[in-house]
Amino acid sequence: MDNHIADAESINAKICVIVTSDTKTEETDRTGQLLVSVLQKSGFEVVEKTIVANDPALIGTIVGKKMFEADVIILTGGTGISKKDYTVDTLKTMFEKELPGFGERFRIAGYEQVGERALLSRACAGTVNHTLVFCIPGSVDAAETALKIIVPSIKHAVYELKYK
Repeated sequence: MDNHIADAESINAKICVIVTSDTKTEETDRTGQLLVSVLQKSGFEVVEKTIVANDPALIGTIVGKKMFEADVIILTGGTGISKKDYTVDTLKTMFEKELPGFGERFRIAGYEQVGERALLSRACAGTVNHTLVFCIPGSVDAAETALKIIVPSIKHAVYELKYK
């Protein structure tokens, strides 16, 4: 990357979207499609959208590869408390720095929308190898809520991670 970026507003962040699901396909994955659409309309380059099974090894492997291709990785799915929800557990072992403010803000917004159920979300964010990583729930409504928090912070966060 060019280390002569003047400010955060000149950042052209590359983003990878990873859907963790045992049931979604390219045709049925509305959440991943929404993420890509909103991110592109917001002026970001989505370098890839992929679907990976709810398997800790597969999730860790794909993030390990994509962190070299993207400035930001957004994983959707696997953030709840069911026995098949591995995304957060996998990523928290990889985080160099956790960003607890994201999860806190997400749960506040969720609580305002759906009440106490929002407290079951383990949505989180952190950094892995100077890559910003968000783990958000798999529902379309949750993705819309998360995007309202994520999109305004991307350029500044990437600038801080990569250029300061």
